[in-house]
Amino acid sequence: MMKRPIMLPILVFAAALAANGCDFTKFDDLADKAPATRLEAGNGKPLLGFAKLDDAPGGILLMASTEGGGSISQIRVDENGSTTTNKTASDDYVAPNKLNLDGYFVRSFAPIWKDADTGSTDSGPLAFVGSTAGTSGKIQLLDTDSWRQKTLVAEENVDEFGIALAPLRFSHPENIRDLLVGAQGRVFLIDGSAYPLFTHVPCNVDGGLASHIYSSLAAGQLGSAPTLAVVAAPAANFVTVMGNLEALAPLTTTSDCSAATYTQIEAPPGALQFGAALLVNDIEGDLDLDVLVGAPEEAGGGAVYLYDSAVGYTPEQATKITAPEGAALFGTSLALGSFDGSNPMLAVGAPGSKDGTGSVYLYKISHLTAVGSTSFTPFGVIEVDRSGDKLGMGLAGVPFKKGTTTHDLLIVGAKSSALVLWSNTTSEHKDYRSDAP
Repeated sequence: MMKRPIMLPILVFAAALAANGCDFTKFDDLADKAPATRLEAGNGKPLLGFAKLDDAPGGILLMASTEGGGSISQIRVDENGSTTTNKTASDDYVAPNKLNLDGYFVRSFAPIWKDADTGSTDSGPLAFVGSTAGTSGKIQLLDTDSWRQKTLVAEENVDEFGIALAPLRFSHPENIRDLLVGAQGRVFLIDGSAYPLFTHVPCNVDGGLASHIYSSLAAGQLGSAPTLAVVAAPAANFVTVMGNLEALAPLTTTSDCSAATYTQIEAPPGALQFGAALLVNDIEGDLDLDVLVGAPEEAGGGAVYLYDSAVGYTPEQATKITAPEGAALFGTSLALGSFDGSNPMLAVGAPGSKDGTGSVYLYKISHLTAVGSTSFTPFGVIEVDRSGDKLGMGLAGVPFKKGTTTHDLLIVGAKSSALVLWSNTTSEHKDYRSDAP
């Protein structure tokens, strides 16, 4: 864990709700109660965020609410920090060719990163939406400007189908429209190479049980190397690495997942809710993918485990990041990015800290990967004085383009809101926020 880190693009996503008014404020340090855009009340767990597909300056965040029928918001952010919001209305759920949730509950998102539709009624950005109702679930491809359903990607009478989505690439070298889908008892692969048509097949996870709910997924890829996916059922402390996915393509209606390989990551002694948060990236900069696994209910306040895919996944091969003193539910969420504009860092959510107020701890990647390192001290902590708000329920790193430079923004989810941290978007380190409701 020893080499100079190289931060590569990561597929990590955010969600929250609609934006309030805001004003600019100057601040000095990301870790010193950094000002932030405050987004309207919701469950606070980020589901999706991504940059503008036309590569123009600014960015787009897609948001979802767990209240009032699962309303979704698209928030466009300009370079100067101003925001505009496009939110689903009641008729978007029932009108023909609209989102039409029809009683389903939004659980997950995944973006299409390239090839936004240029048609007159479907202008993008496009995103996959996973939703569930009773013992069934569905995945829709959605235009978030018009809230029109472009196509019904998949529907299954399977418990929790769509509870989690992870974009990945296995069916075509240039295609990023493939998906891994979480459900109860199995996961599903979706082949998007024939876009806008999709084929999906179930995968029985080796070592998994019918009772497992695969609610946590992540995937990553380096160049033309094979995709590595990680599948977790945190309630069962079950995490496994799924590989050889390219051997399954192209999927057909008669395909199965028998060619996929599985390597279980054994839960370290004492780890609880192992897999509640997952990340896949080349953290060490050695051109091997690394896997981060959160275990927020481990005794002592929680923990995060770092594995090098080229070394192995046994407890002895893990680098453990223990919870700082006073942290609780450390490892509930994870995000990577150069959030201060220069230092590649890891953000770890601990929503149980400060009697449920919550905290986010920041670690420099160079410290985590230093030769001989065995203990790690965060260089900063983000806290907000709002009792019981559970700051750190969700985290995401979101690319934001300003001029010709793309910055990493940090989205921090809480019970009442989400915070968007903008420490690196201006030379004066300006930020903006709105008052708490």
